[in-house]
Amino acid sequence: ELGQKEREYSELEEEWKAEKASLSGTQNIKAELEQAKITLEQARRVGDLGRMSELQYGKIPELEKQLAAATQAEGKSMKLLRNRVTDAEIAEVLARATG
Repeated sequence: ELGQKEREYSELEEEWKAEKASLSGTQNIKAELEQAKITLEQARRVGDLGRMSELQYGKIPELEKQLAAATQAEGKSMKLLRNRVTDAEIAEVLARATG
């Protein structure tokens, strides 16, 4: 029985790690995209047309595609981690707070 519980634990741990990586991946892509947009604006200010075109037509669209794919993957049902709060959970908290 102990061996079975250890296997269940390791399976759940792997699933948890995969879900956590998915969530943090989206956050990293968003941060990278924001930084690319800031760099684009800086290049625009100094008139660096080569850097602007590299960012505007290369890096930023690629990051947006990655973000869309990561967001879609994140939208799949997760068993162990959640990044969204449901209406029922909000109602439960309000009911406890207001009595």
